[in-house]
Amino acid sequence: MNIRVALVDPHAQYRQHLAGLLARESGIAVVSEASGLRSFSDAFLANPPGVVLFDIDSPAGGGIAALARVAERHPGLRIVALCLHDEPRLVAAALAAGACACVRKDQPFAHLLAAIHASARGSAN
Repeated sequence: MNIRVALVDPHAQYRQHLAGLLARESGIAVVSEASGLRSFSDAFLANPPGVVLFDIDSPAGGGIAALARVAERHPGLRIVALCLHDEPRLVAAALAAGACACVRKDQPFAHLLAAIHASARGSAN
């Protein structure tokens, strides 16, 4: 099974680093990268992913609201929220908005891989 992943994060260097790590993983294909919701929407139409890694710590704010819009527009899309902090209220808000998992950016890569695989299977993490 090939898991089609899209990366949505405003930091190009982080996206490129993450894309490089994911490219080494068997069964995972990064199909698009976007800096925000608008560019993600365009990329989604061109090459739909199965799992989206979505940064909710947007510099412009509104990361949870943006995640909710993506979840509403694309039912069935599996979203893994990426965040800098694992404050319980933030995690709860991300899950309520439609994320199936929330992973801190400073956690080991194995945590993110586990969340991607669980999300692709339809499991919450």
